[in-house]
Amino acid sequence: MFAAFIVATLVTASPLSRAWLALPMAVIATAAIYSIYIGFSEIRVPFSILASILVLYTLFIFHGITKPDNIELIARVFIFIPVSFTLIFLFPTVLDVENFLKFISLLAGTIVFIGIPGAIVGNAIPLISVHTTTSVFGLSFYIIESTFYNPNPFAELAFFGTISSLVWFKGSTVRRGLIAICALGLFLAQSRAAFLAVSAAVFVYVAGNYLNREYFHQLISGCLLLGTISYLMLLQLIPGPSILERIYLAGRLDIWHAAIEAVKARPILGHGPGDLPTIVGAFAEGSVGAGIYNSFLRLFVTTGVLGGLCYVYLFVYSITNHAKLKLDRESLIVHSLTIGFVVNELFTGNSMFGLSTTSVIGAVLIGYLLSDIVAD
Repeated sequence: MFAAFIVATLVTASPLSRAWLALPMAVIATAAIYSIYIGFSEIRVPFSILASILVLYTLFIFHGITKPDNIELIARVFIFIPVSFTLIFLFPTVLDVENFLKFISLLAGTIVFIGIPGAIVGNAIPLISVHTTTSVFGLSFYIIESTFYNPNPFAELAFFGTISSLVWFKGSTVRRGLIAICALGLFLAQSRAAFLAVSAAVFVYVAGNYLNREYFHQLISGCLLLGTISYLMLLQLIPGPSILERIYLAGRLDIWHAAIEAVKARPILGHGPGDLPTIVGAFAEGSVGAGIYNSFLRLFVTTGVLGGLCYVYLFVYSITNHAKLKLDRESLIVHSLTIGFVVNELFTGNSMFGLSTTSVIGAVLIGYLLSDIVAD
């Protein structure tokens, strides 16, 4: 399954269509399922979670069947279903969470280390790329992408690496240095969504180290509620303070409103996975760029209100029930990563039902939360 991360990273970092992931992902999923089958007699899953997953899969399959001319859509739907199932329900049973965190830390640290020189020399070094120049506190540098095609997915991996590197806290100084390397990469990528994600994750990690289970659960539940209300205010769906109107969202607000109109147009089954810029663009006054820039709204657009609510429920159930448990260091890191992943999802389009590196990691994180819940 390590290959799944590497393949996903390489394809995400290249201009290749993600449909190229079909064959290797199918092989990986088949091998993983077989290894589980011969080693375990059962997989324990909360019924409500399994039901939510099956509803989403059913909607994806329906749209895939009803759009037979879209070969890439069919390939993605019928590949990421077994892949996501493997990552969520099977992967956490075969890889110890500590080794998973170490792998993410080393992977992110390596890719960040490769890309750091680009901040100074730009595109002068083969294999690494940069975005544009910027200046922070009078310091000018290139926004780095490393081996990726865009600074945002690179920043997401740097975020995952920064928090995952906390697993080395009791390790050698060199290994603990991975935190600094990944954090530097995050800074050089200048992704505001990733900044918010790492800030939220650090807050949760610190709080989890000092609060007992009852207070920690109350904190997490309160933050989810407050975050939801704040985001609805940001969308201007409910009244909020005028200061929210001053937040620069790079045109995202108009795109989100267009996405909401798209949901209203097909509220039951949604529009299905496909060319989201075209789908949402039909309801927008201007360009929608690369997509919706919010994975939750994306699921509402593609799978309708039912699918969108099922997707939200997956996170709410997993996060709130996991917060009730007595968490060791590794489980707390995973919980913090998941919170950061959710924050990042509010401003990017990568859901845990996808084939990008961010989607793959997000699916595994939910899997570890559920694994802890059913084991308690």
